[in-house]
Amino acid sequence: MCTISKKQYIEDIEFLEDSLIRYHPSPYEYLTKRAFMEEINNLKKEKCFESSMIFGISLMIFLAKLNDGHTTLYYSPKVFGENVFPAKFTLFSDNYYLTETSKKYSEFLGGKLLKINGKSVDKSINIIKPLIPIENKISLKYYFPFKLLEPNLLSYLHLSDINHIELLLDMGGRRILERFESVRNFTPFVNILEKNRSIEETLIQKDILWYKIIPEIQTLYIQYNICEKVTKLSILQLLKMLKTSAYQNVVIDLRNNTGGDSDIFDPIIRYLKERENFVKITILIGQKTYSSAIVNLMDLLKIKKSVTIGEIPHGSPTHFGDIKEVILPNTKLTVSISTKLTKSYGYKLGEIFKPKFLISTNIEDYKKGVDTQMKTFIKLLSN
Repeated sequence: MCTISKKQYIEDIEFLEDSLIRYHPSPYEYLTKRAFMEEINNLKKEKCFESSMIFGISLMIFLAKLNDGHTTLYYSPKVFGENVFPAKFTLFSDNYYLTETSKKYSEFLGGKLLKINGKSVDKSINIIKPLIPIENKISLKYYFPFKLLEPNLLSYLHLSDINHIELLLDMGGRRILERFESVRNFTPFVNILEKNRSIEETLIQKDILWYKIIPEIQTLYIQYNICEKVTKLSILQLLKMLKTSAYQNVVIDLRNNTGGDSDIFDPIIRYLKERENFVKITILIGQKTYSSAIVNLMDLLKIKKSVTIGEIPHGSPTHFGDIKEVILPNTKLTVSISTKLTKSYGYKLGEIFKPKFLISTNIEDYKKGVDTQMKTFIKLLSN
């Protein structure tokens, strides 16, 4: 990135300020107007201009105070570096387990995270907290492992060295301290599921949209992973198949769906609403479920006999969204800004959605390739 002058940094800050006020439906929701302006003035201080990275992190911290996961600074490799730590953790109940890593460290897959460079997980979460928009009570724990991937951010926060991170893992009762060296961000990772030759199909993200028929339990299973136009299987093809089927149960899996365009799935929801007296709808949700997927979830719940199984999503029923992307004129950093407040009846802004059957993914199930939520669904059918 070219050298940026103080004047140009200030121009970018003022451009961001104007954009937030212009586009965001409620920029003073969590910060008073006075506090908002104080934050803007703090950004204009010299310490924020030491480098593009420090400037970017300062913007990240400011935007996090808006408590809106849709209003955020996009990651820029040119600013924040092209290396990552090869350690992707997933939250299972109240603990983080290593679920993806590079081949070099694959023997540690399934390890429970105990410490990061000598600091407890709770203390590390507290250190990283200023970078994370707290949209609801799940947000912090959900986003925490994503920040662990970013060497420059962790180095800035004095949580790790820029080139390596020391992780204390519990490997089935054995405590192992391992140093994970940073790698290029396009380095292929191994998933814990790849270690198991017998993986239940519903744990696999085959495509944006796909389905399978489970005749022995009279069930049609639909996995919908992104709210966007699909290729191999279109919504209209799925609708046609639905109209020719006579299954008593339909499972709609939104566990991995982080949003997009909520309107795309409307034809399916409308048809299921028409058939509500003849079919039972079960919606699977997870921590990842977010944004437009939450909108689809709330619409599906208007159908009689519909129930939810899974985890509390990091997205809230009433939330900011419908983003507009703006590019800061000098640093060329991209910021997404919410332009709309989506309201769901009975839910305040930031209030969580709790599934009827709150079932967390069991780590031992996951290691074996067993789908905890589908196991619960089948058990409920037999009762």
